[in-house]
Formats: sequence, C-alpha cells, structure tokens
Amino acid sequence: MRIIAASNKDLGRLVQKGQFRRDLYYRLKVIPIFLPPLRKRPADIKPLAEHFVSHYTDRMGRRQSSLSPEAMKRLESHSWHGNVRELENAIERALIFCQGEEIQPADLPLEACTPPVEEFVHSEMSSDLSLEALERTHIRQILERCQWNRSRAARELGIGYNTLWRKMKKYGIEPPD
Repeated sequence: MRIIAASNKDLGRLVQKGQFRRDLYYRLKVIPIFLPPLRKRPADIKPLAEHFVSHYTDRMGRRQSSLSPEAMKRLESHSWHGNVRELENAIERALIFCQGEEIQPADLPLEACTPPVEEFVHSEMSSDLSLEALERTHIRQILERCQWNRSRAARELGIGYNTLWRKMKKYGIEPPD
C-alpha cells in the first residue's frame, strides 16, 4: 500500500513544535513532492479544465461540453487562490448553469469578488484586528466587488442571502446612494 498525502502546513515545523507525530511524519515523508500553486503553473490550467469538463459532463449525464476560447482565456487569466479545487468547482458550477454545449465566459462566475489576501490584510481595518472588524470589512469589500449584488455576494461569502442581510444590518453596511 502507498499513501499519497498533501498538506498546506509545514509538517516539519509542526513536528519540531510537538504538534505533529514524528513517527507519522517520517512514514509519510518517503518521497516528498513539492507542487507549486496553480497560479504559478498556468500551463496546467487548460488540461485540468478539460479534464474536469469531461468528468462532470459524464457525471451529469450530459452531452460532452467544451470550453469556448474566450472562457479558456478567462480561466487562464484568473489567479486561482483556491488552487485546483477552485478550478474544479468553477467548472462544475459552469456546467450546471451552462445553457448550451459550450461553456462561455458568462458561465464562469469566478471569484472576482474575493480580494487577494494581501489586499485584505492591508485594508483599512488593519489597525483593528477584532473578528467583528475583519468580518465587517470583508463583507463590505465583497459587496463592493460584486457591485452590491447581494445574492452574488452571499454566494461568494458562502452564506445565505438572509444571513448576509442580517450581518449588513448588524454592521450598518448600506449600499451607496
């Protein structure tokens, strides 16, 4: 039996801190493979996207779909902070909403609302690091990026529309006039 494991944590550092079992670490670290994030491997986007299109069209019992050249350009220009899982989710979501047999850019509601980590960390709230301040600022940034489309912002935040509405009321977040 072979085990392939992945982690986004520095397991060596966790072993040193006593937060990960040393014996398990050495059992797993037979042949370490370091794979850069998808945003640093743009040549991998097209074959992965085509694989996911094929996989999900089969799984959904649809006729074989494809990506339009414009949709592929959109995929290749995205930053993929969520890595391969984000790409896979984007393709599955596009196939669910796609009306024809070819995925168009409009079928790919990529996480354009999600700010890069650097932008979020250096935003106006950096002086107040309370959880409420972080949440308030994050919600406002997502709403602004989504042009105050609350349904889209709620999807991007991974919460329900009513939850977003309650949080906006709680934090006094209102759309500009």
